[in-house]
Amino acid sequence: EELRKREEEQRRIAIEASRKVQETRQARETEEKRLKLRMVELEKAKKVPEKKVSAPPPVFKKEEPVPPPTTTPRILFLKIAIAITLILINILIWKALIFR
Repeated sequence: EELRKREEEQRRIAIEASRKVQETRQARETEEKRLKLRMVELEKAKKVPEKKVSAPPPVFKKEEPVPPPTTTPRILFLKIAIAITLILINILIWKALIFR
């Protein structure tokens, strides 16, 4: 029984190893084929003369001056409200410092 298990294990290991060798061989052959195809493509590309492509001269658009942003009444109101709030906070801080 022990001998049969050992033989079975060795057979399984041998099958696994031969499968890995086969996969490696196939991968190498595939890579070699790919490289050969790439070399053929490069050879073809060398034989075809490149066409000179002239780029059109760049066109510079004249930018129109942007008018300064106008303050809408809402923004003006917000600015005034923030200023008043800051002044009130300042007054509260000073009162707290003076009347300790």
